[in-house]
Amino acid sequence: MDPLRITARLERGIASPVRLPRIDSLLAAVEAVYFLGLDPPDPSKPTPFVSIDHVIERSPCGRYYRASFAEADVEEYERGRFVNRRFPLGEAQLLGGASLGSLNLQTGACKSFRTPIESAHLRADKIVWYVVGDADAIMARLRFVTGLGKRRAVGLGKLALDPWSVEPCETWPGFPVIRDARPLRALPLDAMEPEAAQAFEGYACLMYPYQETWREELCLVPA
Repeated sequence: MDPLRITARLERGIASPVRLPRIDSLLAAVEAVYFLGLDPPDPSKPTPFVSIDHVIERSPCGRYYRASFAEADVEEYERGRFVNRRFPLGEAQLLGGASLGSLNLQTGACKSFRTPIESAHLRADKIVWYVVGDADAIMARLRFVTGLGKRRAVGLGKLALDPWSVEPCETWPGFPVIRDARPLRALPLDAMEPEAAQAFEGYACLMYPYQETWREELCLVPA
């Protein structure tokens, strides 16, 4: 396992720029679907844990992988993107007939909505992660990834041609999860000195799947 810098290059803007993909979670998803043949994650069911110990080194305590969260700078936010849903009232009246009764279009399942999408263009159109891992194994999995983040179906998060680079990099004290006394990913409370750790306390998941908020615990989170 070597100290590595992983870079992704985007072709266009990305959704939810303040919650960019975690590289360990991304690699685990590829491992599950393309290498183990498991079904894609189902939000209605618990996500099975898939080990990537052979891809990224795990911390000595075993509670997280030695991989930073994403680093990127927003250059410009986009405006005018929305998720729209208009309830098909005409079709409902046609198919429902006299038995349809009344419909409440202000609330419930029949409510229409127009929700803005937070999206942005990143500086130099790139995202960077730092890890301790196997470069060949990481690259073998990242070649399956052609888009990042949410709303990929409408083009957000699309990667450029030849988008991935995995290369050796210089280290620093605490590499790759702490730099200049600041956590670069969610870490246990005892990962830093108590005096420095107090400024970064918050609730988060130490290990993927990060969307399972019921597993969140008090830990150190990046500012």
